[in-house]
Amino acid sequence: MCSQCIFGKVHMHVYSNAINLANIGVIPGEDMLSETAFIKLAWLLGNYKDKDEIKSFIGKNLRGEINGRLLADQFHLPSPC
Repeated sequence: MCSQCIFGKVHMHVYSNAINLANIGVIPGEDMLSETAFIKLAWLLGNYKDKDEIKSFIGKNLRGEINGRLLADQFHLPSPC
């Protein structure tokens, strides 16, 4: 599951709908864009056969696609016109 927010991570244990999704096996996409998560999943499915191994890799930062905790001064917002 990915967020539509520009900044911030998916938290699966805050809202009841997200908790229900976590209970049926939805994997949080951290702060990946949906397009990035799609390509990452496609690559993992093409290179690994073990479902548990794929689940563990989808939540790990392999190539800079998942950020650690970002503080407010680390956000790069566009300057106003």
